[in-house]
Amino acid sequence: MDNYYFLVRVSNSQKIELYCFDKIMTYNYPICFSGSNMNTVLYLLSLHNIIKSISIIHALYLGKELSKAEIVLFTDQRYIQE
Repeated sequence: MDNYYFLVRVSNSQKIELYCFDKIMTYNYPICFSGSNMNTVLYLLSLHNIIKSISIIHALYLGKELSKAEIVLFTDQRYIQE
């Protein structure tokens, strides 16, 4: 089981926001990544050490959710994280 969980949102300013929470820490300040498209968010995430700590299945799920968020940017629909 991963020690992190992620919250994906699409902001009003048409940006994809990714919040990363640590399950172990007693405080709940997330690590925040944001960008105008999925590739930017994934690039920022790849620069952080957290990417080494998540499982392959969690990474695939995160990629799916980020791609859904990017589709929402172009179709002007509402994003709901699975």
